[in-house]
Amino acid sequence: MTDPNITKKTILIVDDDFYFREALTQCLQGLKLDVFTAENVEHAKKLIPLKQPDFILSDVRMPGESGIDLLKWVIPSFPKTKFILMTGFSELLESIDAIQLGAIGILAKPFREKELVALIDASEEKKSPVKDAPSSPQSSDILTDEDFSKIPIEDFISGKSLNYDIFIRLESDAGGRYIKVAHSGEDIAIDRIESFKSKNVHFLFIKKNDFYSYLGFVTNITNLAIKSNSLTRQRKARLISSTLSTTGKLFDTNVFSKQDYSVACSNLEMSIGIFGDYPNGLEALEAFKESSDKVYTHSIAVSMLSVMIARKLKWNSLPHITKLSSAAFLHDIGKKEISKQILDKPRIGLTPEEITILETHPRRGMEILNNLGFVPSEVIQAIYQHHENSAGTGYPNHLRDSKISSFAKVLSTANEFANLYYDENHNVTKDLKKCLEQFVMLHSNYLDPSTMLTIFEILKQNPPDSLLEKRNFRSLKVEI
Repeated sequence: MTDPNITKKTILIVDDDFYFREALTQCLQGLKLDVFTAENVEHAKKLIPLKQPDFILSDVRMPGESGIDLLKWVIPSFPKTKFILMTGFSELLESIDAIQLGAIGILAKPFREKELVALIDASEEKKSPVKDAPSSPQSSDILTDEDFSKIPIEDFISGKSLNYDIFIRLESDAGGRYIKVAHSGEDIAIDRIESFKSKNVHFLFIKKNDFYSYLGFVTNITNLAIKSNSLTRQRKARLISSTLSTTGKLFDTNVFSKQDYSVACSNLEMSIGIFGDYPNGLEALEAFKESSDKVYTHSIAVSMLSVMIARKLKWNSLPHITKLSSAAFLHDIGKKEISKQILDKPRIGLTPEEITILETHPRRGMEILNNLGFVPSEVIQAIYQHHENSAGTGYPNHLRDSKISSFAKVLSTANEFANLYYDENHNVTKDLKKCLEQFVMLHSNYLDPSTMLTIFEILKQNPPDSLLEKRNFRSLKVEI
């Protein structure tokens, strides 16, 4: 491949590995670059004043002085020379100083030819160096923070592999820089992951479109608002901000653990962010919020509680937790099509006709999300089934245990507990013991006992023996 943007440029390769220098030289000469090499920093310092290269491609760790030492020497003396560092995983985090010192980028070994070409190309065009290799010189696919999504590093430690390019984010004075640490289809060794974790790296990153595919959402980059205008981004940011501000009013961290609260908030924010990246998804969320503050606030509580329940059930998969959070948050979205007059009445005050209308909201919700075109089937199914129960007396289809999805079982428990824990003005109950007694009395024959027991665990309360017996008798596990 020959890239006209870098034709006739000169580049110095500094690396103590002879075979690597030779291989890289052949690669770059194929791009019509004028290449010369040095086996260490001392040799490089003799060549640079004579050759005055356009680019220096240097390893970090070598006998004697390091690539960082060379960078510090080059920048003030040869300001027009563009410096690229190559580094192994173990030195990657320490190499952040290179960005602050003036390097145009860092390549994590092993890297591919197209990544080096893209980095050189981007520096010539004075663009962000983090992008895919362009298919043509006119390519303008520039990646920023908005294009990436984070994945907890535990998802990799637990042995999961991702068929996507994986990046690490390095902080610098100029903002975040993304360095590719694994190619699509390439597993990251556990020792490398552990090395990152030991250096307080809590997240790795993949491109947002890949992230949504990983979670199970239908992804078509042309349908996403990832490259949205500032007004759309502001709308999404306002929605996230107002929603998260409500969580603090609903959940007292003296009652709920700070960790449970924080994780549930993160998943709620992620769910809103995902839907907000689809134009029709953002419109649906805004319409849902505007339709009824009462219903919307209740849905926030149910989403938070659902994630807390799932964590106690040892659901550790990010895709599963995200789908559950989304389903719980949107479980009542079908109510936006029902009149406020019906929604504001207590159920006991509804006429049979009004109850029939109210009980259409799972079907309406299913239809709304199906029409969006990107929502995973598990999310839609959970919303459709969230009023089914173990006794088969729920609606709309009178399903029993084995026919109800695990997502719906968790969601149902969170929904019914929220109805008791908060009053109609979303004030927390003043008598937790009585609330839990009612919870067991009203729902122990209808909800899954395993999910009900997690409520007691979350609130650090002792469950009644009757609920423990039901769990043991039914031997039911809610799992994915």
